[in-house]
Amino acid sequence: MNLLKNKILLILFVSISVFTSCDMEDDANAKKDTLNGLVSDNDDFDSLQKALEVTDLSSTLSGTETFTLFAPTDTAFENFLAENNFATIEEVPTSVLRQILLNHLVAGKIKQEDLPINAYINSQATGFASNSANLSMYFRNVSGETEINGIATVTNGNIYASNGVIHKVNAVLKLPTIIDHIIANPNLSTLSTALESNDQFDFIAELSSVNNGPYTMIAPMNTAFSSLLVELDQPNLAAIGNSTLAQVLKYHFVITTNAFSSSLTDGTSISTYAGDSFSIQSTPANFRIVDINDRLSNITTRDIQCYNGMIHMVDRVLLPNLD
Repeated sequence: MNLLKNKILLILFVSISVFTSCDMEDDANAKKDTLNGLVSDNDDFDSLQKALEVTDLSSTLSGTETFTLFAPTDTAFENFLAENNFATIEEVPTSVLRQILLNHLVAGKIKQEDLPINAYINSQATGFASNSANLSMYFRNVSGETEINGIATVTNGNIYASNGVIHKVNAVLKLPTIIDHIIANPNLSTLSTALESNDQFDFIAELSSVNNGPYTMIAPMNTAFSSLLVELDQPNLAAIGNSTLAQVLKYHFVITTNAFSSSLTDGTSISTYAGDSFSIQSTPANFRIVDINDRLSNITTRDIQCYNGMIHMVDRVLLPNLD
């Protein structure tokens, strides 16, 4: 009887030991298979791992909340440090580095094949313009590859973790200014050229700065500029003249305001950098801007959050009083 009892106790002991061992092994594997665990195990993410540790984001990526991580390679970090005159990751101000890393993180799990094309989603980062509004990320397809903010390309996607997915990228995404987002979107290439080439005002410096903003930029698409040339019977933007074009461009941005579309209510009058105002015409069917000449422009893409302000894309160039 005692022998049978001892055998039963031995079996129970072995069973408990096995189950306990399995549970511990499962816990260890679960931690290893998190986003942070996969980053730690990948030899191409040593710099990213260091950055996550420095900013205390490694714990965020070890939790149960689900994220999509666009993970820069070691080479991407080397280039980032060199371009910004930092010798090591530790030299980057921690608060800045944290926001840069958060700008590579999106809430939820998005497979590579489900990433948006020619569209925006929000990262987890915030900027100078607002400490609560998350920065926008612009995605487009270039020769079959996914490009982000005109800077980084996804080189290896769908690395699955227990709490999300990793997409390897070949560049570190900087915190995008208004100018950065204008340059990144090919639908705004004419606006980009007009801002960059104008010698009457340094639009690039102004709309890249965090010292004079935030700004809200009303950004005409390429088709809007084409229509303007037809309307004014001009062969190209140069024919309009740099001084006049500078005044037109100034009419498209609003100073000291990071204006969400929700704040642009019907009848609101908006003062611009040019001095003239425009007004909002908002109905259930349309969301428009009425310029000082009573010309209507439709807002086609709203709330592109930049580090130093907001962009709303429109289908018609606004014209101030040019008399």
